[in-house]
Amino acid sequence: MLPARRLWGHFWGHLSEPVLLVGAFMLTEVKIKQAKPEAKRYRLYDQGGLYLEVSPKGQKYWRYKFRINVGGARKEKRLAIGVHPEVSLKAARERHQAARNQVAEGQDPTQLRRLEKAQKALAIEKSFGSISQDWFTTQSPGWSESHTTRQTRLLFKDLAALHASPIQQIMAPELLRVLRVIESRGALESARRANQVASQVFDHAIALGLCEHNPAGAVKRALKRPISKHHAAILEPGKLATVLRNINHYRGSEVVRVALKLTPMLLARPGELRHMEWAELDLESGTWLIPVSKMKRRKDHIVPLAEQALGLICRLLPLTGQVRVSLVSI
Repeated sequence: MLPARRLWGHFWGHLSEPVLLVGAFMLTEVKIKQAKPEAKRYRLYDQGGLYLEVSPKGQKYWRYKFRINVGGARKEKRLAIGVHPEVSLKAARERHQAARNQVAEGQDPTQLRRLEKAQKALAIEKSFGSISQDWFTTQSPGWSESHTTRQTRLLFKDLAALHASPIQQIMAPELLRVLRVIESRGALESARRANQVASQVFDHAIALGLCEHNPAGAVKRALKRPISKHHAAILEPGKLATVLRNINHYRGSEVVRVALKLTPMLLARPGELRHMEWAELDLESGTWLIPVSKMKRRKDHIVPLAEQALGLICRLLPLTGQVRVSLVSI
């Protein structure tokens, strides 16, 4: 302890050095317990910017006052350290020292605190599976039903081997190893799409501050390239006539017969035609409204119905008019 008559001279003579002052300049648990509330807030200082703030209602808050460079200027800030007695004097000094170390390294402990709170608020674990679920929940409301089904399969089945791994630790070879399993089934296009999904999950993690790199870009160039194949198509009028005659002579169930005849009339995708609902049909105006939830382009699609198409659909009323899907037996 420094003698009182030499205290201030000694203090000012060593401003450039870290000096540990004791006595009147340091708190004790006894002094803290003896601190009584007053009409206005007041502070009891400890050392290095650490102080205890006593409110008029008797609450006692630990605070750390410090200065840090912000935009080339020194700015004063305060960091909340805890509440006494939940946070003891010893614990407050330990937290204060940790914050002082951050300031000494040029970091702002208040910014670090906000980042930590933001990550906790997101309530996301750092595993690939947890972040995948958060990405899926965020993006899927705008997807069509078919796209949602496909993405679900890719994310939660084809990429399931990655779910338990911390996303920050997943490197390109590990991702490629999982995609090679998909390629081994001959599903080259599925492997390519799975990599695209993984890439979006990694980008999502980077935005959340949970990851710093996206290995999917490098993996893309290591995947086998799918061979483009054109779907079978009838290009000769004579062959088309044969198909239409065969459809006309089909003697199976009425629902299947109607579906076959509607196909060349409406030129709809098989899945769209198979899931056509009575609520989507306006028989008076002669239109079929395919909702956005079923469309890849994410907007409603109106299909005009010719008189022949209307006649075929009306033949289904006695068969499927009481259920939701008009072609229910297909």
